[in-house]
Amino acid sequence: MVKLPTIRSKTFSVSVKVGGTPHKIFQIMFHSGTNSRNTYAMIGFPYFSDSKGLLSRLTFPANKRSAPSISLLPEGKVTSHLVKYSHPLDGNTHFSGDGKIITTIRNQSKRLDIGQGHMFTIQIQGIHKFTLREGDKKLDKNRIDLDFEFKDGVPEALKFVGWWFKATDLKGTINASIPAEPKFGFRDPDGNIRETGFVISSPENFPLSEFVILISCQPIPKIDKDREAVFSFIGGFDKVNDIQKDFHFLTCIYPAKDFNKLSTVLESADFNPPVPLKKN
Repeated sequence: MVKLPTIRSKTFSVSVKVGGTPHKIFQIMFHSGTNSRNTYAMIGFPYFSDSKGLLSRLTFPANKRSAPSISLLPEGKVTSHLVKYSHPLDGNTHFSGDGKIITTIRNQSKRLDIGQGHMFTIQIQGIHKFTLREGDKKLDKNRIDLDFEFKDGVPEALKFVGWWFKATDLKGTINASIPAEPKFGFRDPDGNIRETGFVISSPENFPLSEFVILISCQPIPKIDKDREAVFSFIGGFDKVNDIQKDFHFLTCIYPAKDFNKLSTVLESADFNPPVPLKKN
C-alpha cells in the first residue's frame, strides 16, 4: 500500500512566502488528553493585525446548501481578541481564547475518530497585515513551519482548505520517517495537478495519530474590494448530510465591519467586553 507523505508534529505554523519573505497565517495544534474533551485539534489565528472580529454560528435553511448572501448577525457576537477554533474528539466544536472569551459560539460537528472530509476553509487578503516569521525555520516534533511559496508576486487573496481523513481511507498508510516538507498534488478530472498541499498528523504516540489533515492553498480573486485586509474562517460543519434538514457551521471574520456600531447591538464574547464609543 502507498505510504502517505505525512509530516508529524504537535504544532504546525502555516505561512505564505512571497519574494522569500514568510508571513505567518495560522496554526494547527494537536492535543493529547485523557478523555474526549481534552483530545482535540485546534486552529489558531494569532497572526492577523486586527483583533476586532465577529464570531457566529450560521444556518443554511433546509433544502438549501448555498445562498447569494447570509448574515452573521442572528447568532453573532463581537470580540476584541483573535480566537482559536477547537475541534474536540466528541465533535463539540467552539471558539476559545485562553480565558479571554466565553465559549458560547458552538456547533455539534462530526467526531474526530471518523473521517469527515472538509474540516475548514480560511480566506485571507492583505498578506502584509500578517506577522513576519523571524529566526530559523522550525522543523521538529514540537513545531514545524510549513510554507506555501508564490514566486510571481503577491496574490490578491488566498484560500486554504483543510480535510480530515483516516489514512487508510485515502488508500495509503502513514509514513513515519520522511523529509520535513513533502508536498502532494491535487489532480483535476483530466489528471492535471491544479494545486499542491501538505499532509500533516499528530505525533505517533497521540490519540488519533492514524488520522491526517490535508491542507491546500490557492490564489483567489479579491475578497473585499473596500478593505485592505481580511481574515475569515469557516468550520465545525454539522454531521447532518440530509438536505431536508438545517445545516449549521461556525464562522469568524476580522476585522468586523462597523465594529463599534456592532458592539452596541450585539453581545460580546469577551470576558471583559470593550466599552462602545459614544457619539457626541
